[in-house]
Amino acid sequence: MSTDVIESLPTSIKNVLGVHEIIRDERRGCIKITLDPNPEVLTIHGEPHGGYISLITIVSAEIAATNLLHEEEFLVVINHNVNFLRHVEAYEQELEIDSCVLSRGERIIYIETYVQCGGEDIAQAITSFIAEKRG
Repeated sequence: MSTDVIESLPTSIKNVLGVHEIIRDERRGCIKITLDPNPEVLTIHGEPHGGYISLITIVSAEIAATNLLHEEEFLVVINHNVNFLRHVEAYEQELEIDSCVLSRGERIIYIETYVQCGGEDIAQAITSFIAEKRG
């Protein structure tokens, strides 16, 4: 199901994301995405723009949350909060995004996401979704 989320994105966003690999760990409720950022998302100093980091955290969280949905459900984002932990100093390295399910209630799903560059955490996000029923 995770590739369905990527495939449903507009082509321009897919091209910008630079997805290299997606690995699911269903036992832990996690997803790991490796990205090779498109040069178009880099600042004039060659580092990933904060908007790009925010985008990849919400896309990764959505993929992790989608794995929990029943067939008749879809996701609605309630809140997405990104904390930028450090300045990216390794400009031409891949980014790794780990999103894990913190909890799922009857309708609410919480996902925590970390973004790493060069083995260092550069951002952390908490995303909450409502699982709505179709129809």
